Amino acid sequence: MQATNLKVRQAAVVGLLFMYIFINFADKAVLGIVAVPMMRELHLTPAQFGMVGSSFFLLYSVSGIGFGFLADRLKTKTLLTLLALIWALSQFPIAWWPSVTVLIACRVLLGVGEGPAFPLAVHAAYKWFPDKRRNVITAVLAQGGPTGFVVAAPILTLITVNFGWRTAFVVLGAAGLVWPILWFFIGAEGQHDKSVLQESAQLGANECGKIPYRRLLLDRTMIGTMIAGFAAYWILVMGFTWLPPYVHIGLGYSMVNTGWLVSVIMACSIPLQLGTAWFSQRCLKKGISSRVARGSIFGGFVVFGGLFISTAVTFELVPFIRIIFLGLGCTLPLVAFSIGPAIIGEISPSSQRGALLSVNISVMTSAGLFAPSVTGWIVQTAPTPALGYMYGYLCAAGILILGGLISLVSIDPAGSRANLLGSRPIDTKLAFHE
Repeated sequence: MQATNLKVRQAAVVGLLFMYIFINFADKAVLGIVAVPMMRELHLTPAQFGMVGSSFFLLYSVSGIGFGFLADRLKTKTLLTLLALIWALSQFPIAWWPSVTVLIACRVLLGVGEGPAFPLAVHAAYKWFPDKRRNVITAVLAQGGPTGFVVAAPILTLITVNFGWRTAFVVLGAAGLVWPILWFFIGAEGQHDKSVLQESAQLGANECGKIPYRRLLLDRTMIGTMIAGFAAYWILVMGFTWLPPYVHIGLGYSMVNTGWLVSVIMACSIPLQLGTAWFSQRCLKKGISSRVARGSIFGGFVVFGGLFISTAVTFELVPFIRIIFLGLGCTLPLVAFSIGPAIIGEISPSSQRGALLSVNISVMTSAGLFAPSVTGWIVQTAPTPALGYMYGYLCAAGILILGGLISLVSIDPAGSRANLLGSRPIDTKLAFHE
């Protein structure tokens, strides 16, 4: 009975955290969805719109790091509730008093609330599960992102077409107020991390003491994971901000069809991430090293994403094939959200995991501070919008390929854990059959 109750509670917590990420990504996606009518009504240039897109990330990373360190001291239940309320309340002023100033102020505030969201959600979930189950759990949570995009894109597009773009922000604000109420009654802190002695025996180290953050942050696996994650987030932000305008203006699709196509592209990442996480976890259980089962898959997918994007925008392809290649290029790197945190969790002492997960995500998401503005500048200065979009996506492809290659030679979780904790590498097959 006790085991059954635990599984029910675990499922409830993971389900609510999934919805948390779902709303988080819908909030991010709305700007790209309403881009064309908003730019037209407010007379925004591509450079101005890019600045609005980038403003979301002005304090995003700083907030992520700050709340990450707080998560090592305060309950994640309280922190997640506070963040969700910030998201909801930052939506309404955009609908009621739209201007460039209000847009930037509200998107900065939204970034403060959403910066720590994913790492804190992962940290909260990890309190309920051992390392051997975290690949799939992380992947499930990460699917809240593309699912939010897939569901939100057509719905918000229809709302925008029928009721105006302002209504989309009102709907998101109202939806964001519901989650904290549910979390207040259902959310709870997991007890897995309290088994410190058992975990320390497995790791061959005393986790009651802390490793200096300098050593942790300068570890090769940490650095490689953050660099590849930065590249992956660059293309994700491109999807939020510039993919809908590119499909609509650059490729000539109607606004409604653009909403559906963008949804389909993001939908492809759901089975991809879940399947990749499951395959990686199976490899670990079979005794394959984490460097291969996690690091090589992670880095390889980021590299291939860049190759698919460069092919999609530089070669003369029929529209259907171009969309497929563009979709693969945008979705393959997103394994960063399922495998990346699992890598960080593997090398981190549990008492410092919240902070390191937040630092990792904050470095990743700092790409959002640059990607919209850089792409907006490229589009505005190019001879034609079509060439501007092509150059913007080629820039993104180059970042993906470089970041993926760096991670392939850097990520070695077992080696990093042995180095950081002063113990020999653990036999993966035994560790994942505990």
